[in-house]
Amino acid sequence: MAKEKNFSYAKKKPLVCIVIVNWNGLEVTKNCIDSLFKQTSYPNYKVTLLDNGSNDKSVELFSKYKNLDLIKLNQNVGYAPAVNIAWKQSIEKYNPDYLCNINNDVIFSQKEWLDLMIDELEKNPINGICGNKLTFPNGEIQKLHTNFDKHQYIEDSKTDYGFVREVKAISGTSMLIKKSLINKIGALDENFFYGADDTDYCLRTLKSGYKII
Repeated sequence: MAKEKNFSYAKKKPLVCIVIVNWNGLEVTKNCIDSLFKQTSYPNYKVTLLDNGSNDKSVELFSKYKNLDLIKLNQNVGYAPAVNIAWKQSIEKYNPDYLCNINNDVIFSQKEWLDLMIDELEKNPINGICGNKLTFPNGEIQKLHTNFDKHQYIEDSKTDYGFVREVKAISGTSMLIKKSLINKIGALDENFFYGADDTDYCLRTLKSGYKII
């Protein structure tokens, strides 16, 4: 378990709503969700899974999960619109302090991943979005598809990327977002059916005066 005394949020434990979108990814999504419940030490979170019109047995399987909210759509409306639907329901039902987008192919390897992200955002009111280190199964670092600054990443094989710094953008693969930021700039741009919505959201975040960590 994470040692609460080391985290700035310890006394209030902000509520986090984690959003995952699934489309015909039964096994991959199952691995993600099972990993989430096993590898998350932060106590105050809810999970919403939106099924984007799958025609496999995803809905049948995830309907049996008692510790998540399942939203079922009849067709694939795209990633950004699906996330927005899940955000809206999460906010209306739970009124969380944070929303966290997680891609359905993520496997969690550190129990304190959410503790650490919340801790960074709680340090400053204008810290609006936080990401984390992502690796492929072979251990290779997964970098943002759009590299705004060639000096943003340290090209050094000895570096494990275990640092905290302000950046211009993060990947939507794992994105923790302060609800006050969402209140200010709105939801994802639904003109993006799939892809680039994360970069767009980061650009809008910076324009609004919030920081990305």
